[in-house]
Amino acid sequence: MNPSSNEFGPCKLCGTRPATCKAHIYPRKYVQRLIPSGEKAMLLIGNSEAKKPIKKQSGLWERGILCPECDNRLDSEFDKYGYRVLTSDLVDKPLIGFEKQPPFAVSLGELNVERFRGFIVSLLWRAHHARHEYYGQVQLGPYEEFAKRVIEDRASLHERQIFGIVPFVVPPKLKDLMLCPYRTRYGDVNVYQLYLPPWGIIAKVDKRPFPTAICHVELMENRQAIALIRTHSSPGERLILGTIKMANSGQSDKVD
Repeated sequence: MNPSSNEFGPCKLCGTRPATCKAHIYPRKYVQRLIPSGEKAMLLIGNSEAKKPIKKQSGLWERGILCPECDNRLDSEFDKYGYRVLTSDLVDKPLIGFEKQPPFAVSLGELNVERFRGFIVSLLWRAHHARHEYYGQVQLGPYEEFAKRVIEDRASLHERQIFGIVPFVVPPKLKDLMLCPYRTRYGDVNVYQLYLPPWGIIAKVDKRPFPTAICHVELMENRQAIALIRTHSSPGERLILGTIKMANSGQSDKVD
């Protein structure tokens, strides 16, 4: 049975039409490509309590965020483009490195930086409005309005620069797992880490610039677009994996 428009408030993007759409927070393709047909991917929640993985075939969706028209616009304007950039494997991505050294990055090729920024910001914005605990760490606060302006292509250059983007290739241990987005810091700068295996995104949500150690790989116009290759898990990632192992202690489907 189709939901009545009276059951939901207005769309949080356009503010006019009812938010009746079953909107996926992350596009379902990113979840579906992790798993063989008919099976379910593991979405990992990390917090202070041990949590078992959520197993889903097509990710998480919610009503009450977007109307069908705005959901379709995000899909056509951002999601499809993001999926073309963040491909399902790395075979077609040229490696970057120094002679006689392991590669440290892959090339993303020709990139429309502002369109890709809009894609990442739209994921953060959707996660901010989601109610499921998987997205519970994404709280944009006063930056929610700036994110909305980026999505609607109304943001100034200064407002766009709040949302700095650094892509990376996830460590091998995480290539088949979809960790929840979580908040951390690079120096004093607030960032979120998002996981769309085999890729990850460091997304700055802060008026301050990235620290010097990372600013030179931030996506910018007229700069080679690269994704850093990471070989080891970060402390935050190990914490999430640790809570999953605690939850699965004694179970046959351990996550390691």
